[in-house]
Amino acid sequence: MTRILQNLILSSCLALIVGCVNANEPHSVCLTPREITAMGMLMEDLRNYLTSTHAEEFMQLSELVLPDRWLVEVIMQARKWDWLESERLHLLLTQSLQHPEISVSEFAERWKPLPNETPETHFQRMKNSLGNDWHDEHWYYATNLKTVGAPPASGLRRFCLAPEEVISMEIRMTSLRKYLVDNYFEQFDKLSEGVDHELWVADIITEAKEWDWLDEPVRLHFLLTQSAQHPEIPVRKLAERWKPLFNETPEGHYQRILSSVVKQQARSAQ
Repeated sequence: MTRILQNLILSSCLALIVGCVNANEPHSVCLTPREITAMGMLMEDLRNYLTSTHAEEFMQLSELVLPDRWLVEVIMQARKWDWLESERLHLLLTQSLQHPEISVSEFAERWKPLPNETPETHFQRMKNSLGNDWHDEHWYYATNLKTVGAPPASGLRRFCLAPEEVISMEIRMTSLRKYLVDNYFEQFDKLSEGVDHELWVADIITEAKEWDWLDEPVRLHFLLTQSAQHPEIPVRKLAERWKPLFNETPEGHYQRILSSVVKQQARSAQ
């Protein structure tokens, strides 16, 4: 049971090799869980496209900047301009790729739209300014860009992440959903009837990371399954009940909560 989860955690950690940056830094992005999923899928699509079609340029860029950070910044700029349509995004992506010495924000400043300029007119103006230096290519990505570009409904919570953390968050969310569907389908199906399962999984990851339980399969499995068994209790409310004591180690915290749950289950069984 936990071995399966351990394998999923190890695969998720591959995305963390570049390291994490404080999510409160100026370049963090704040996304809803659904946007995180869509963003991660789009980043994967774009990375595959670049490594297969622009491998040399992408390798050169990767020597100067963190590629995941760059991809997130390109996507967020495209979203800001309403350029997530395929041809527009392709122009921004490839032109930024050809000038890795220029940051995305500096590039965007040079290409900023004129007052009251529509996204299509803005795109055509930038495209025409390149003359014969830019040639459209046939390309395709499967991500639902409406999910990335649409503003979230009022009241939906967002998770603020460093650009490098977006893809790892999406991988972890996908891995945990798959683990629950494969091993706890009935509980997860019941939970999904009453709560937004993407938000629920994102909350689990956030609390596990905060407690330093995220990369420990036994601890993560405990938090995951206990939360799934009590879908009427929001994850954040459960986390408030279970918060660590002052100077309590992650293992000491886990053992204390585990002991409390075991005792409660024993009393309920009497």
